[in-house]
Amino acid sequence: MAVSHRRWAQSYARVELCVNFVNRLYLGDIRLSGELKRYVEKG
Repeated sequence: MAVSHRRWAQSYARVELCVNFVNRLYLGDIRLSGELKRYVEKG
């Protein structure tokens, strides 16, 4: 029981890391596109 729980916790931590990474990339893209739009509008 403890071993399977530890393995599940490890896999869950890995998934959480991936989700955080994707979220950071996604938010970074939104911020970048916003900056680009502002820059283009300024001309």
